[in-house]
Amino acid sequence: MPNTIPAAGEAMPKTTRRAFLAGVAAISVPAAASACEVAMPSQEVLATGMSALIAKHKAALDLDKAAWEGVSDLDDILPERPTAKVQTARTYQGRNNNGVEVFSPSFSWTEEDIRRVYERHDNWAPGRMFHGPQKWVAEKRAQHYQQMEEKIRELQAIKDERQRIEDEWGYTAALTEARRLSDIVKGIEAEIIAYVPTTFQEAIDKANWCVWAAVDDYCYLYDGENLSGVLADALAAIGRAAL
Repeated sequence: MPNTIPAAGEAMPKTTRRAFLAGVAAISVPAAASACEVAMPSQEVLATGMSALIAKHKAALDLDKAAWEGVSDLDDILPERPTAKVQTARTYQGRNNNGVEVFSPSFSWTEEDIRRVYERHDNWAPGRMFHGPQKWVAEKRAQHYQQMEEKIRELQAIKDERQRIEDEWGYTAALTEARRLSDIVKGIEAEIIAYVPTTFQEAIDKANWCVWAAVDDYCYLYDGENLSGVLADALAAIGRAAL
């Protein structure tokens, strides 16, 4: 394998809401019927006013929180899963006290990264490090890329086994449901931000919601890393109100 450092992460984070939103059978996620009732806001919902939309957001947020807590709880009790990574390089560290060479392994987590590593260390390509008879160069280069394909198959086998465990324990279904509920919450938040109040009370309600949502970092307003811009849009919509 290549003998230098590849670009690859070295730690898999625990399953969290933000870790998966940055992509159950065995666990009780909040009732599907209740989740379905929290659909994307319609014109009918908007017609009922700001207070109804805010109530809808808080109800959806409660379901979202419960779903992600369920995913996290299930993550804690799952059997040990193989980490989806393969060693694709190593870095020479020197020699130990016994004169033995010491290497530090480096890993790749995706097929794309495996290909990048092997392409970067294709020392038999034209103009690269190794030269010799054409046949010898071709054979060495073929071996290099054959090893790359083996690494890709190895990674896929690990991923398949990990997926099998997650499917059997209901983790995949729980995560899918949590993501679905998160999309609903984000949709409602977007509606609230864009909503133009029709009464002075609605303007007050929206301003109070903005303060609450900015303080409660569970809301998705933070996910775009532009909270000030989101709040500016909310204030601009209030400014367009004809009260």
